[in-house]
Amino acid sequence: MQSFIIEHLDEILVEWDSFARTLLPAKAMSSFALRDHARELLEAIAKDIETSQSAAQQTEKSQGHAPVLHGVETAGASHGIARHSSGFDIEQLVAEFRALRASVLKLWAAEKPGGNPATAYQLTRFNEAIDQAIAESAASYSRELAISRDTFLAVLGHDLRNPLGVVAEALRTLFDSREDGPRAEALAKGNHSVTEMSGLIAEMLEYASTRLGGGVPINPVEATLDVICRAAINELSVIYPQTAFRFESGGKSDGFFDTARMHQVVTNIVIYSVGHGKAGAPVHLSTTSKGDVVSLKVTTTGNPVAAADLQVMFEPSMQTAAGKSNVHHAINLGSGLFIVREIVRSHGGRISVTSSADAGTTFTVELRRNRDPRLAEAV
Repeated sequence: MQSFIIEHLDEILVEWDSFARTLLPAKAMSSFALRDHARELLEAIAKDIETSQSAAQQTEKSQGHAPVLHGVETAGASHGIARHSSGFDIEQLVAEFRALRASVLKLWAAEKPGGNPATAYQLTRFNEAIDQAIAESAASYSRELAISRDTFLAVLGHDLRNPLGVVAEALRTLFDSREDGPRAEALAKGNHSVTEMSGLIAEMLEYASTRLGGGVPINPVEATLDVICRAAINELSVIYPQTAFRFESGGKSDGFFDTARMHQVVTNIVIYSVGHGKAGAPVHLSTTSKGDVVSLKVTTTGNPVAAADLQVMFEPSMQTAAGKSNVHHAINLGSGLFIVREIVRSHGGRISVTSSADAGTTFTVELRRNRDPRLAEAV
């Protein structure tokens, strides 16, 4: 079986790629990305089959207790981590292994019809190796998921703690001061922080709703995307006075939109662009119209987003290297862009992102212009 897997490695990988591409996160991935860890995984399985083991070791493995060297990341564990980073869920991860098992056994049966004790033993060893790889992948996937959730909660706590501290300080000022000036300033700061916390809490409720399958509710009315963009830019210019926002309108942008939700889309994308882009670099916004579709593009310059991060940019578990070291940046990635995607989907539209050193990072939102999204087909 070991030599069979090695000899048929490319054929098995083709079937692996074909099945994996039916899974939602894989549709935007290259064949190289899909097969990258699969080849290493199959080679590790082939090696495992030929490794001698005692009856006791076989029993341990069958019960999922095969020993793993401390500090050594197995091929199965690496695959679990990679699939978590690519936005696969645990069911899709296990489905890949089911397809892998079926592909190998189908090819094996076609080449070696009938059976004998040696063949049966090889099949047993193969199934043990697959089960061990599943256990390792699922364990590493679960660890990564737990880390992402804990990070997300820590980020939320951090972002709530700051405005809460401002509110507490404002209340102390109101209590201690008898002068109108300091009291008015404290009241303004407190009100701003309460609004900020309310926004974070609302975002978390939306996040929970969409993750539970509820989607983002919208109330579309006749509106103009240009007007929504300009309103968002006016607000963001006050928050980011050091950033130049440049807007260009290119055609009709009227349609059926939930103005508050689309304002949230524009704001969240621009906030990400400011945080990710080069310090002081302008953020360009533009709208264009072609037939029944209106498009919004938001572009900034700076270090390009890594290809692996682009694949899961809108996933709630998204964590880039910058996100892991910058708490505020992580919360924007973790919830803001996820909710942006869900709002766009609720409008029957789609969102994509590209990034390169030369062209910068560009978000593109495409929406149906002339129809109520609750009644129209998706873009």
